[in-house]
Amino acid sequence: MCITICAGLIANPGQAASPDKSAPREGSASNTALETEIDGVISVSAGFDHTCGIKLDNSVACWGDGDYGQSLPPGGAFTQVTAGAFHTCGVKQDSTIACWGDDTDGQSSPLGGAFAQVSAGGSHTCGVKSNNTAACWGDDSEGQSSPPAGEFTQVGAGASHTCGVKLDHTLACWGNPFRPEVNPPDETFAQVSAGLDHTCGVRLDESMACWGDDSYGQSAPPTGTFTLVSAGYYYTCGVKKLDGAVACWGNNSAGQATPPAGAFTQVSAGYFHTCGVRLDGTVTCWGDNEFGKAPSVSLSPTSLDAGWLGIEYAETLSASGATAPYLFNHTGELPPGLSLAPEGTISGTPTLLGDYTFTVQARDSSSPQFSGQKEYTIYVTEITQIFLPLVSR
Repeated sequence: MCITICAGLIANPGQAASPDKSAPREGSASNTALETEIDGVISVSAGFDHTCGIKLDNSVACWGDGDYGQSLPPGGAFTQVTAGAFHTCGVKQDSTIACWGDDTDGQSSPLGGAFAQVSAGGSHTCGVKSNNTAACWGDDSEGQSSPPAGEFTQVGAGASHTCGVKLDHTLACWGNPFRPEVNPPDETFAQVSAGLDHTCGVRLDESMACWGDDSYGQSAPPTGTFTLVSAGYYYTCGVKKLDGAVACWGNNSAGQATPPAGAFTQVSAGYFHTCGVRLDGTVTCWGDNEFGKAPSVSLSPTSLDAGWLGIEYAETLSASGATAPYLFNHTGELPPGLSLAPEGTISGTPTLLGDYTFTVQARDSSSPQFSGQKEYTIYVTEITQIFLPLVSR
């Protein structure tokens, strides 16, 4: 559904099902936005109930639901990974495709040959071969696996349709020709992403365009310039060019369209959860956490005590979730004279008045490494001496 990180968008293998649009499924572990960060992952892809990422050593790690084997990647080195509904595919370093998970419609039985890019959809998969032609395999009941002739730079597979960017930057879409999401505007694009019943693309001028179903506002993008877009189930997210912030629009019943603050290099919209790669290479996920597709690390306390100028200060942070023990670090400015120890203790003697805001990150001990973060402020004030008059008896 996007050029590097892609999302699978159907509810049952072999069919483009339409679940309740207004709320997460029953039994969801959380209906509120969750922030989860995974250290050592350089790219990530959010699927239906699982997530996969490429680690720093180019191996693939997956987490979340694995009933179909979609979270059990093979060994070896990969350059790209894409999570579909119940299957996953990746481009290996030798340019061949490997897929794992549900293969009911042949979506995990890739074609041979060398590929530059791959995108896993609902029950089908498409890719761009090294000769720039598009190739697809899996379910073709709507024509979503029958690409047109021509040369492409990138393809995005949705639930039951596919779109691609041609060498001249125009778009071609295939699937049910009577569906609006398969009829792109006659404009030039740098990237395209296919969702459930809608499609979005980043134009060459870096503005956003969407078409198809707009019942939840998923095809009504904000203004501004973007570097990439990812179309999810009934929502869409994109990375803004100006500051790297993520913007999301559409259905937000599980918090999947409420991204955290900060700059990102990638974003991947799934079913009811979203993941993005931050500038430091960590991954943050938000939305539905059923099946552990977005494990979280929480920090406490909620706020820190104020400090007194010239008076010794000590405050201990703690973390919970994922796998203990945890290591702590921070970004931003601590009050001069204070430091944060790796085990989570802030201590020292403040030497300067002022308000100091910083972000603390706690990383767990698993591999890949999960982490959470929280913003804190310490106010350093001066002790005021009060002289009381002597009272004679």
